[in-house]
Order: sequence, then structure tokens, then C-alpha cells
Amino acid sequence: MSLKGRIKKTFLTKTPLETVKKAKPLFEGVSEIASSVNWSVRWAFYKPRQPTEEELKIFREHYERVKKEFQFLKSRKLIRNPFLARSVEIKLKHMEEEFFNYPFSNRLNFFIARLNFLRETLRKCLYSDKKF
Repeated sequence: MSLKGRIKKTFLTKTPLETVKKAKPLFEGVSEIASSVNWSVRWAFYKPRQPTEEELKIFREHYERVKKEFQFLKSRKLIRNPFLARSVEIKLKHMEEEFFNYPFSNRLNFFIARLNFLRETLRKCLYSDKKF
């Protein structure tokens, strides 16, 4: 029987607690989860794996580059929008912690895209007259 058949059978229980007890063993051994979400599955017990040394090194390079650029712009007072500066600062503070707790398998791509988005946001704020 395929995993799909077992999941359907598992979710045909009387109470939610029974469903959780039956579904938990199916998800405990999972090492990778796709980024797309199947909304028919309501519970997934997943313990995120720790990033590899290579992933951590690449992430920290990108992270430090964006952080230095932000600190430079902040020290020169080139960021005109204080709300934007505060929100970028908060995002950067929590990003390293989020990197370790990210549950999906495409962790590195996701966080590099987030860092690039923050960098582009800062640059757009510098070179345009629009207020964000």
C-alpha cells in the first residue's frame, strides 16, 4: 500500500486525538518536506535538521554582506525612512535564528532570496523619491 493510501486510511478516525496518534509515526522519520503545502493534511510532526557547515558558511557570507551594507547606510544616515530602517533591523536580528529553525528542505535558497529582497528594498529606498 502506498503512503498516500495509508494517509487516507489514517485520517478516517473518530476523534482528532486518535488521528494525531495514528499520523505521528508517518511523519517522524521525514527528513525533507516540500515547500508547497497540502491543505488536506492538518498535522505534521517534523523536527528540522540542522544546516550543514557548507549551508551555514554560504548563508553567513550573504548575511554579513547585507548586515554591513545596512550598517553603512544607517551610519551615514542615507536611509530616509526610519520605519523601513527599523523593520529591516528587526528582520536581520531574527534571521539567523530563523535559519536554524526553518522546517523545509530548500532552506538556503529561501534565506538567500530573503536577504536579496532586503538588500533591494534598501537600495530602492535610497535611489527613489517614493516613500514606502
